[in-house]
Amino acid sequence: MNPTKTRLTMLLAVLGGTLPVAAQTAPTQSAEPDDKILKLDEFVVTSAATSGYRATNSITATGVGTQIGDTPSTISVVTKDLLADTRTDLINDALRFVPGVVTSPTNESQPFVRGFQGTYTLRNGVFRRQNLTTWNVDRVEVIQGPSSIFYSNIRPGGVINYVTTKPVFAQNFIDLNLSGGSYDYRRAEAAFNGAIGKNLAFRVDVGSLDTNSFREQFHEKQTFISLSALWNITPNQVVSFEIADEETDRRNAWSSYWTPLTNSRYWNNPAAIASGQNVTTWMAANYPGLPAYDEFAPFAPSPNDPYGRVTPVLSKSYARNSDKPIDLTYHAKLTDQLAFSLVLNYAWENAEGTNPVLSDPLANDTVPNAAVEFFKNARDSYNVNSRLTYRFKFAGINNTAMLGNDNQWVTLRNPVVNGSSNQRGPTYFYDPKTTPPPNADVSYQLSTAPLNSLRDTLQYFRGTYIVDQASMLNDTLFLTAGVRYTDFKQHISYPGHPEITAQPDALAKRWTPQLGALYKVVKGIGVFGTYSESVIPQTQIDASGKSVEPILAKGYDIGIKTDLLDGRLTSTIDYYQINETNVAVVDPVANVAHGLPAGQTVFAYYTYGNAQRVRGAQVDLNFNISDDYQLILGMNHFFEADFVAPQSNPLNVGVPLPYQPENTFTVWNRYHVSSGSLAGFFVGGGFHYNSRAALGGSFNNSQVFVPSFMVWDGLVGYQTKLLGHKVEFRVNVKNLFDKEYRDAFGVFNSPRTIIGTVSTRF
Repeated sequence: MNPTKTRLTMLLAVLGGTLPVAAQTAPTQSAEPDDKILKLDEFVVTSAATSGYRATNSITATGVGTQIGDTPSTISVVTKDLLADTRTDLINDALRFVPGVVTSPTNESQPFVRGFQGTYTLRNGVFRRQNLTTWNVDRVEVIQGPSSIFYSNIRPGGVINYVTTKPVFAQNFIDLNLSGGSYDYRRAEAAFNGAIGKNLAFRVDVGSLDTNSFREQFHEKQTFISLSALWNITPNQVVSFEIADEETDRRNAWSSYWTPLTNSRYWNNPAAIASGQNVTTWMAANYPGLPAYDEFAPFAPSPNDPYGRVTPVLSKSYARNSDKPIDLTYHAKLTDQLAFSLVLNYAWENAEGTNPVLSDPLANDTVPNAAVEFFKNARDSYNVNSRLTYRFKFAGINNTAMLGNDNQWVTLRNPVVNGSSNQRGPTYFYDPKTTPPPNADVSYQLSTAPLNSLRDTLQYFRGTYIVDQASMLNDTLFLTAGVRYTDFKQHISYPGHPEITAQPDALAKRWTPQLGALYKVVKGIGVFGTYSESVIPQTQIDASGKSVEPILAKGYDIGIKTDLLDGRLTSTIDYYQINETNVAVVDPVANVAHGLPAGQTVFAYYTYGNAQRVRGAQVDLNFNISDDYQLILGMNHFFEADFVAPQSNPLNVGVPLPYQPENTFTVWNRYHVSSGSLAGFFVGGGFHYNSRAALGGSFNNSQVFVPSFMVWDGLVGYQTKLLGHKVEFRVNVKNLFDKEYRDAFGVFNSPRTIIGTVSTRF
């Protein structure tokens, strides 16, 4: 018997169902159309698959580089060109151009996708927790809606994956970018691409960022270095390797700027001042049933703040992050129809810093209980992912079948105080108008309860999936069907301290399906629908000792995709709904009763069984009106983004999800002059709009609203040749009209900033 056919038959028996028949009746290799043969470049997607702001394919949604217009999912891609034209330093900034995504200027690691927050961001398809910057980033892909097949731990709103730039074969060049601007902004990045023969290429990328801010005493420094290689071992085998070191240091970190909440009935009310009660107690006694908070505390301007808009509560605070990922991938074509992929990853992440711990301000502008808290944690993660991909034709249907297994081990180690997270300094009285900010470098060291043990948190994610992606009817109907089994376990221990009671293990074990279909009604216009379920482990540490159960989610999309005018106009218009249950929600009453800040989320008290529902509509459009003009437009509208029944706390029913504007709009466009006396000049710009949004249910049924805002950005540049090299000059103006506005969660965002950049290739 033919050994190749034997191996294929055995594989297809595992893939199940009628597939063994396909192995027996499949046409010979010579009869297989070229476009049905697996190609190695489908597994290594690079910027070659983009044109300006438009990406033609995505690897995140399907596991191979598949045409976005043929995929029954909502896919948004922020390209390298758009990152450059907008002078984007953080992944969060890039996500502003993706409809349905909301970010916070003070929390880079937890963006919201379609209303749901999460910390699961991917780097080259593998988990990344922090330091989410754009060094050496080629593209950012967002797959919206529950995508349960390929990823074991996902937010129900979707998956965020950023892909780093890969080496280029048979080319030797240096890319250089230098930037400088407002607030002593200085940034430099150099990438060296080298080739050895036709089959081996390497890339070295180094970068440095140093900047201040309009925030008092804020200073940020980043350093980055990476080494990567791409090797075609044989025509049918390719290996890629990447190692990086990224360091971020923020002095007077974002977390040291407080946006306190209060109630207009309480603030500066003589009766409230005389009572000495905090806002929660006073409102419950005098206005039972009304929200505890309805406005930001209007502190008098701090004399030390040059803008008088934010109140610094710490001096010499800091946040320091260090990340060292190592990636090794191997792809092999075993036959023209069968491929094997292996991903090995290790990452070491370390984070430490100081944060303020603050009670609600009293009615007289003072804070009775303020403290400084020190945190430190180190995270080791290991990933081993393998996949078999088999492409075959059966009964006129072209199939790409996958059988995969993912494994991830994450160990989080952090020092604790008698089993509780973080070290806290002594409590002090703080008057923002008269008391100088405390020195965070020394305050936490005065703690009467020093760090005395370590807590190890081991998380193990395992997933096995089988999926088939099929096309039929002359490539007018595309189908996706798959199922995944997720197995998650979190175990907490205290090495060397058996007297400390460990938390119960958190577990998540469940099968989750995903189904999708896209039908091209006419050339360039297709309708699609997708349905998926997902299980999301909850990793909170409940101070009560309760076991934390997983979140269960279900969601669907229905919409239209277009690819018109020879690819110049592409868009996705869709309606979506997502339901999730068993969400852990901070219990502020229990927190306060046990002496914790109401909003504390680390080692806090939670309620369970909570349900949330999101319904909305999106538009994501990319229009190359001409070779010189590009336009992107994004819109998201929420019909609903609320807590819904059943709830463990009935008062939460109908409360909006935290900071989800009903409407968001993003527009960016660029025009390049290609002829005439102004040839080489280009201009661009656009705006980002968020409607008014409630802060949500995390603050005692808060009805505090962040006002709507529209912020404009601008770009002007010139391309020319100097000494035989193409040189590009850019000037970016962010917040063009110097608008004062509050972003997510009430934090004041940056005023007008101007950044100049020069880039070239040698």
